[in-house]
Amino acid sequence: MKIKGLLLAIVASFILFACDDEPTPFEKPETSMFFNGFVNNYEKSIVEGQNGYRYVTTDSCATIDLGVTWYATSLIYQGNSNYYMSNRECFGLNYYNLFDTVLTNRDSVVNKYFSGSMQFAYLDTTLAVPDEFMYGVEVIWIDGKGDTYTSLYTRQSNPMSFNPVSISFGASGRTVRVEGTFSCNLYSLREKKTASLTNGSARISIITSCF
Repeated sequence: MKIKGLLLAIVASFILFACDDEPTPFEKPETSMFFNGFVNNYEKSIVEGQNGYRYVTTDSCATIDLGVTWYATSLIYQGNSNYYMSNRECFGLNYYNLFDTVLTNRDSVVNKYFSGSMQFAYLDTTLAVPDEFMYGVEVIWIDGKGDTYTSLYTRQSNPMSFNPVSISFGASGRTVRVEGTFSCNLYSLREKKTASLTNGSARISIITSCF
């Protein structure tokens, strides 16, 4: 499916390094991007600026069959250096036509920001609709062994819940910063096994440069 190739290609370009699967303590940062949650009951935390971790958000538009689609990613990953403990653990979110179900509101992330709280539906690739009409969020977790888990292949119950933090307008586009909570089921295609992500929380930013 075209959507899977688009989303996984974005994440794959940022994946680096290695570490054992161990609990990591967490202290919420004041301003940095972060992820915290329990993966299979082990607390996991990644904070931008700590232990070489970096944050990146990118987006792109493409013409697919019936019209223009928007997709983006937010990723916290460890940069390439030798002065800290190497770690393959990585957290990311892929967005596909977020809040836009009928190809009419391509700048919907910014519009939704001004309406208050934001509910992110999980992307469901089993829907029998063209890619450009699919919408939602994919959660990506890469564990200490380098195995990639995604929310695409398992059923989800409640949507992700985020609240606006700030918005900025620049030459590269509009950037929305939000903070929220979520829990979801994950699946590793390579390992053929599931994982649970519970009591998750994150502060992320999303850029929209196409509109």
